Amino acid sequence: MRNKTIIAISTILSIGAFFILPVYDDFYYLSSPHKMMDVESFLPNGSFWRPIDALWGIMMGKYVDAFPFLNHLLVLICFAYSSFGLIKILNYSNVKGYTKSIAIAIFMLSPALVATTYSIDSINQALCLAFGISSLLLYKQHKILSYVFITLSLFSKESGIAWFAVTPLLSLVLEKCHNNKDIINKKDYTSLIKPYCISIVIILIYACIRIYLNAPSDIIENGYSRYTPQLGLNCITSLCMIVGSAISVIDTIALFIEHNYIIVFTTVLISVIFIFIIIKNTVKKENLRIFIPLVLSIIAITSPHLIMEHPGEMHVYPSLWIIALSIGILTKEANWGKRELALIALTFLCGIFVFIHKGYYIYKNGRIANERVSSAVSQSKNILIKYVFLTATTKYLFIPFSKQTEGIVGIQEKVLVSILI
Repeated sequence: MRNKTIIAISTILSIGAFFILPVYDDFYYLSSPHKMMDVESFLPNGSFWRPIDALWGIMMGKYVDAFPFLNHLLVLICFAYSSFGLIKILNYSNVKGYTKSIAIAIFMLSPALVATTYSIDSINQALCLAFGISSLLLYKQHKILSYVFITLSLFSKESGIAWFAVTPLLSLVLEKCHNNKDIINKKDYTSLIKPYCISIVIILIYACIRIYLNAPSDIIENGYSRYTPQLGLNCITSLCMIVGSAISVIDTIALFIEHNYIIVFTTVLISVIFIFIIIKNTVKKENLRIFIPLVLSIIAITSPHLIMEHPGEMHVYPSLWIIALSIGILTKEANWGKRELALIALTFLCGIFVFIHKGYYIYKNGRIANERVSSAVSQSKNILIKYVFLTATTKYLFIPFSKQTEGIVGIQEKVLVSILI
């Protein structure tokens, strides 16, 4: 499969995101339209501090009719940039031929992408990776600017903190690959001391600011137990889930929702064969010294999600990118057999069908939610018109809504309803 074909297929699959309508918490996140937003929205709130989301929500409040189109557009622009960054870094690392195509396809055709590219509230995830990749591209020549982009990644989503560890280490690996020196010695590792000290200082400053600005406990939202730190065996389970989702094409919709075990068995079998081929070509003695820092990079980028009680598929996104890059680097000298290439092509073909299946399921949910919303909005309008007719005192009314109706209008907590009398 040629690179242009992979990009074309990925583009077609991505366009499907524009047909996805908002459901459930898509209406409550900071990146949804907000007519008004107080200072607390820009302050740390429990596990969260995402001022970029808050800025986006204010902008969307001025262009409500463009929701969720602009959200989808920004996510896909970030995805396109991340794909461009992957290709650029693979070229820089002297990864060519089938290996380069395989690495690109692992990222751009993965069914795990659906949870991010088809999600309305994944702006933070998409920006976090895009800023992180920018820091990696700039690190060699513009270190200060690189740290600025890492900080932007952190303010996009808390997991961006991992780039303080990943960027210096990956940059070292990429330089070695660029110079065709796949051996990292002790001297190379000691060169990381200075950048890591700078990273620690920035993180400490960030932590102090968070502690100082943390929102009052009474406004911290409940219901986010999945973000409560969980250590021990849970970390190992989460790591296996995230890495497994990144390098497999298992249809989780068929497994957990539709219980179509024929599809599950087929996708599991194909995934096992694919993983076996990849491991066979990556885990080699001559790759050991470059293998270790790449694995450490994968663990580092995944680590913020390992302490979660239940990481979801959308959390696979940054790990998927680095796994694709790592596989490309580790297999750049591989001699792929015709049978292996055929099985890999079959895996990607299966992945495309799983991608479509997941996307269609999300699309159906959106259509059902839209019908319910349309019905509820019609009823809400009748109630509001009657209320305004009876009071006939003001043009603007503060109307408190329930959680369900709150989502209908698309503004949090209390909605400022503008009624022309």
